[in-house]
Amino acid sequence: MGIPGICLYPETHLPSQVFLAFVLGGMMLGGAPILAARPEAFLAFPVPMGLTTSLRFFVQGDEEHLAMGSLAILFTIATVLTTTRIYRTIDAGLRLRFENKDLLSDLKIEKDRVDALNQKLEHHVEERTAELHQAVSLSGRKKSPSEKVRKKNAPGRKSTSGTRRNCRQSVSWREESRTILTTS
Repeated sequence: MGIPGICLYPETHLPSQVFLAFVLGGMMLGGAPILAARPEAFLAFPVPMGLTTSLRFFVQGDEEHLAMGSLAILFTIATVLTTTRIYRTIDAGLRLRFENKDLLSDLKIEKDRVDALNQKLEHHVEERTAELHQAVSLSGRKKSPSEKVRKKNAPGRKSTSGTRRNCRQSVSWREESRTILTTS
């Protein structure tokens, strides 16, 4: 890959040498973003091209060529560093994309699970509400919430199971709240 820097190099014509350096530098810069996703491809193309061109300048040995060779090495190093940064950006973007995709699928699974639990809970609440309405209608007469609380707290009254007691308390609280709200 570094062959153009050696074979196309005109020995005696300085402006053509500078033109060749710019053309090869432009090819390096053009290949940098395209080849950045594959560092081995980038290192196989522009690095040999930049180093052989620099080497050819150093072989000339005079002051102008030593300066051009030094700048060509510096340019090659800067291009490699920039391309490495582009590679890291591409790599990080792809990694984040796949991590976000995994997180999104996990979130969807959890949302579906919570939705299923909410539906189950709603169904359970509907069943309990129907049971409570049926119990109230079987008792014949609706008692005021305060009567229910008094009767429940009456001395000598046997306690019922915790679930029934909690449900009755919930119903009496709701009825008291409705009574208070309708009278206000």
